[in-house]
Amino acid sequence: MNILLLTSEYAPMRGGIGTYAREIAEAATQLGAHVTLVAPDYGEDTSQADRLSPFAVHRFRGGLHSARDLPGKIRLARRWVKAAPFDVVHAADWPFFIPVALARHLTPARLLMTVHGTEINETQTPLKRLAIRGSGTFGPRTVIAANSRFTRDLFRDKFDVNPHRVHAIRLGVSEFWSGPRLERAAVRMQREIAPDRIVMVTVARITRRKGHHLTLQALARLPDGGRAGLCR
Repeated sequence: MNILLLTSEYAPMRGGIGTYAREIAEAATQLGAHVTLVAPDYGEDTSQADRLSPFAVHRFRGGLHSARDLPGKIRLARRWVKAAPFDVVHAADWPFFIPVALARHLTPARLLMTVHGTEINETQTPLKRLAIRGSGTFGPRTVIAANSRFTRDLFRDKFDVNPHRVHAIRLGVSEFWSGPRLERAAVRMQREIAPDRIVMVTVARITRRKGHHLTLQALARLPDGGRAGLCR
């Protein structure tokens, strides 16, 4: 199995999509597939870390995606789709949906696109919907993988796609989450957190749409006594 995985987010940028791309590539490699992962370089030399990867990592010049990057990603997808006889071409996130769709005539490979949730609502503007429809992004050769049943149902509601081509595939987790639970007192001691302090944890990268600023604004409005016990 020869897999091409295109992602607009990857290490050293830390985020859910980058983590998803790396772990799906590692899992496929462990199952015996040959994976080629294409990701941005963020203007850094990542060659040393990339060489340690169990799969091939190829970088293109770029960083966080913006609309002006689309023509370059279209050319990039065409070049890589033609580079080898791939069995699967996987767009790990929405910036590569249209580029992969426009390159589909260059390969007989299965086309897979993963939707993560937020981009479904973000693609509902008239211009974006026109681009999606005009490029045949979710055409009959494309299989859509949603990261939850909610995301699957949201996608089905927003796009007129055969529901049998839209699948909810839950994200896997590492052994850390299923291993033995540490005692609270031991964790507090390890982190040097006093027993009377309140701890708040958010599992998300710091970006505006995650709402950290709203949480901080709400905490700032607490009375002095309420804020005193918070560990931040």
